[in-house]
Amino acid sequence: MTDSLYGWTGRILHVDLSSGETWVEPTARYLDRFLGGKGLNQAILWEEVPAGTGPFDPENRVIVGTGPLTGTLAPSCGRVTIGSMNAFNGGVAEANAGGHLGPEIKYAGFDHVVIQGQAERPVYVWIKDGDVALRDAREIWGATTWDAEEWIKEDVHEPHLHSALIGPAGENQVRGALVIVDRGRAGGRGGIGAVMGSKNLKGLAVRGTGAVRVAQPNRFMRAVEAAWEALARSPKQSVMHAGGTHLDGTQGANRAGMISVRNAQDAFWAQERIDRVDYPVFRERFEKRRLACFACPTFCSHIYELRGEPYGHLVAEAFQANTIWGFGGRVDLADPEALIAIHARNSQYGLDNDFAAVVISWAIELFERGLLTPADTDGLRLAWGDAETVMELQRRIALREGFGDLLAEGVMRAAQRLGRGSERYAVHVKGQDCLDEVR
Repeated sequence: MTDSLYGWTGRILHVDLSSGETWVEPTARYLDRFLGGKGLNQAILWEEVPAGTGPFDPENRVIVGTGPLTGTLAPSCGRVTIGSMNAFNGGVAEANAGGHLGPEIKYAGFDHVVIQGQAERPVYVWIKDGDVALRDAREIWGATTWDAEEWIKEDVHEPHLHSALIGPAGENQVRGALVIVDRGRAGGRGGIGAVMGSKNLKGLAVRGTGAVRVAQPNRFMRAVEAAWEALARSPKQSVMHAGGTHLDGTQGANRAGMISVRNAQDAFWAQERIDRVDYPVFRERFEKRRLACFACPTFCSHIYELRGEPYGHLVAEAFQANTIWGFGGRVDLADPEALIAIHARNSQYGLDNDFAAVVISWAIELFERGLLTPADTDGLRLAWGDAETVMELQRRIALREGFGDLLAEGVMRAAQRLGRGSERYAVHVKGQDCLDEVR
């Protein structure tokens, strides 16, 4: 810890996967220009990544960043931001996730972790109280994010670590692969999971027992208490506390025309369909408990549990409105059990929910219009609301298997390869699949 800094540890960790070297530079080098988090991530990318570098080149970086309040009791400041080049278009990618990883990085002695190069074999980065090691990940290459985290805990004999990991989708460089933090928190958009896969990097695991110092503790705690009280009075926070984005993002969003239905053919989902997947249904039938991210008063993370057929016993965390918008409205699937199972499998595969919903709904519309046939889809017959087929496409995308290999490129590239007028139905922004309703 640098004595002259408060809020910060004062240390940025660099890891070169190609050489196996690690080194530290002072955070203070950037703090006259950038507050931290995303800004500092992008500053490092700008300075260190040569012009002309592609997202999957070893020279690209993956940067995991925190902010000056991360690890303190300031409310809702426990998130972590992960920066890199965008796997869809080579531009800026910045994923953001909750959980406890950000504070753990600070407690382990670092503000940011900058990873470059490409390992000869699959590895993961292990950080504990200032010590850093590259550890062999060949045994978990191909494993889900859930299984990989459990394996790493046993590998380093540390049951309380926090992690950022990729699943098979990232390993197979699916454009829409993301990073899963702490089993259920998604660092999505931009395909950073695919970038990590190109580096043979399964992820990082962190354990820290240090602390974050503040300059004036008593004054700081008075500000913290005032902020918590203000949040407690906030109407928006009350709604989020009552049901998270699942409550806030269903009926009201549908009435406002915010849900893109059947690959953006409509902006209103039939009332009898959305009623079947509204939050009260999940609360009464599936909700086991709630969890909160670090130092967050909202407790908006649902833990849903399935028991019995057809999906067996399954406990899934952090179900939010995007699953309703994507695999609900976009794919016209009004089956709550299926939506929970799809959400869990996206976390396990390391597959971005929005991306997967868009490419699958695009394929279904093409099939409906006769632009795809069973000869193109490995014999699958695609239809709206067909949970079994949707989940099979989800698996094939993550593994780049058969027709899934085309969809793994995202709708822009897939449409360019397929042709047949399919470009007309591909909803994307600068090459990146777009779940939001288009106006």
